[in-house]
Amino acid sequence: MAAAARELGIELHQTERVSDERLVERIRAGAAGVGVVCAFGQLIREPLLSELEMLNVHPSLIARWRGAAPIERAIMAGDAETGVTIMRVGAGLDSGPVALTERTPIERAEDYGALSARLAELGGELIVRALDLRASGELELTEQDDSLATYAENQPAHRRLPRAGWRRAARRACRRGPGRCVAARAAGGRRPCTAARLRRGRAAAGRRSAGRQASDGGRGVPPGPSGSTAERRARAREVIVGQARTVDVSAGRRAAYEVLRRVFEHDAWADRAFPAAATRHGLDARERSQAQWLAYGAVQRRGTADHLIGLLAARPTDQLDAPVLAALRLGMFELLQSSATPDHAAVDQAVELAKAGVARERSPGRRRADAAAGLVNAVLRRAAHERTALVAGMDDSTPAGAAVLHSYPEWLARMWWQELGPADARAVMAAMNQPAETALRVNTIRADPDSILGELRAAGDEVERPNAAAPLASPESLVLHGRLGALARRRLEDGALVAQARGSQAVVALLDPKPGERVLDLCAAPGIKTTAIGARMRNEGEVVAVELDPGRARQLRELCERLGVVCVRVVEADAASADLGGGYDRILVDPPCSDLGALGSRPDARWRKSPELIERLAGVQEAILAGATGALRPGGMLVYATCTISVRENEERVAALLERDRAVRADDLGRAYPELAARRQPRFLQTRPDRDRTDGFFIARLRREAAEPGAPGGR
Repeated sequence: MAAAARELGIELHQTERVSDERLVERIRAGAAGVGVVCAFGQLIREPLLSELEMLNVHPSLIARWRGAAPIERAIMAGDAETGVTIMRVGAGLDSGPVALTERTPIERAEDYGALSARLAELGGELIVRALDLRASGELELTEQDDSLATYAENQPAHRRLPRAGWRRAARRACRRGPGRCVAARAAGGRRPCTAARLRRGRAAAGRRSAGRQASDGGRGVPPGPSGSTAERRARAREVIVGQARTVDVSAGRRAAYEVLRRVFEHDAWADRAFPAAATRHGLDARERSQAQWLAYGAVQRRGTADHLIGLLAARPTDQLDAPVLAALRLGMFELLQSSATPDHAAVDQAVELAKAGVARERSPGRRRADAAAGLVNAVLRRAAHERTALVAGMDDSTPAGAAVLHSYPEWLARMWWQELGPADARAVMAAMNQPAETALRVNTIRADPDSILGELRAAGDEVERPNAAAPLASPESLVLHGRLGALARRRLEDGALVAQARGSQAVVALLDPKPGERVLDLCAAPGIKTTAIGARMRNEGEVVAVELDPGRARQLRELCERLGVVCVRVVEADAASADLGGGYDRILVDPPCSDLGALGSRPDARWRKSPELIERLAGVQEAILAGATGALRPGGMLVYATCTISVRENEERVAALLERDRAVRADDLGRAYPELAARRQPRFLQTRPDRDRTDGFFIARLRREAAEPGAPGGR
């Protein structure tokens, strides 16, 4: 961690005692919003406990295995699964309230090194999710049940380690043996067993010559004697036991299968789980592209797959084992969506994935693995045979049918049915299952739009100015067809180009900031709109960008620096309650929202939304909007924008403000841009992915009435 901090240029302080006064002062001076503790090795005491909220990344399923050696103890106890827990640090030992937990099976023959590396990866992803939830106010904490607590004492010296147990069943001995968990007798004494492998094949019973494999009916016995101490030590490092079967499944499908299980069993984000899986399975560029399409598509189309699986398996999907269901979802998606894969290949690969997945479960038994393979084979072969009839049997004439055909939660299909009308609801759902356009913004601080367009075309990129009406076609807007070329990637890296959806660009275009003005940008991170505002102002004037989360605020500053936007001042504060003064010429309110207009960009996002989330966010949005109008000067302009399609978060929030504050009025944007007018209230705009080829953005433009001449603040 220290090496990584130095490489990234992060300020680093190291001390032997966390209670060191100098360290405490440095932490205070940093004004951190939250601290992250991982494998720390010391109890954190006052004054830090009361001065800084801290989240602990702990590699076990708390309250099981509190303490210093949870990974070793889980292996030694023969636990079928473990995981990572994010909890708040308290005065007790790993006893604070739990924020998030992610479970994972302990695989056969997995040793301490492999499991700890995997848990480190899970922990990194989980703490990022926890920090994101905390920043949005959605992180919930649950008190532990102390009656369930077990303790993982620090591992003793190897002389007191439990013995490997050569007469154990092969798989159990191999799994128990490696790492820092057990000792083996070798070279006249007991030594830590540092590595173990499970090899294919079965040897005859009885002793063998030096260095040869030996077994007894599938039970492990130690390797035979060797002629020298060095050879005996080397032999003690490898336990050769049991029988294993290799599964001939493509690396890309294994990676995609792993992503599905991580998403639906461990609540991982697909776009964070996939890069790790691709690296772990050694995918090259071509394999990576195919595996990503397969993984993301199977996650996104889960609703359709589950409907068909339930029909063909004659049982609800929640009654299927998780490894079996993941294999069925992957195979069903490939059968329905890929014309390049022969049916038999999709079926056979899914069968092998299910068998391998079930085999990793604790003591599955051969009969259970065979039953799983038989079920997957039967369901998918029938799906391949009856594909045309199955697809024809699904229609989207009702909200329930549309939810199945287009793969959305039924509550969301019903909401859009009511708010958009059946035809538009169907069109929006279908569009967000298709690849989104690649929209770019020329950063006019660093480059000229005409010059960049010419450069890209000369380099062979298929790029054009958008064929759309304002505000979805600003002069700095470009649309790229096909893959990013080498020049486009370089221009993104050097800050001449910025990836930004045209709906997002339209928000800034309608705010229309001018050079020399004071602009307030609330909930500003990651800063794509903030930097667009600064570019339109030509770095003349001031943009006050407000962001609550310190990490996201740092990213915002870094983006401004990379893009050359120097007129932005970042303020770390809560947009709903901070006193930011007044007199702003223009204000952008871009509050946290349900992101229902951008479901096409994250394959698992639709399965994470709920009506309850919308209700919670509506309260946050109302508070931010109410505070923002008070900071607007008389005659000033405010744009309220979200990237969601939800009347509760959009039209209702603005209507409530207009009812409450009679000095604020709304511009009739629908009259100026009728093709973008919102269905419920046409004076507002709602972009749509089906009609406009961009994310679904809601935009309302408000103005505070100018003060009467002679009145305080009048002009």
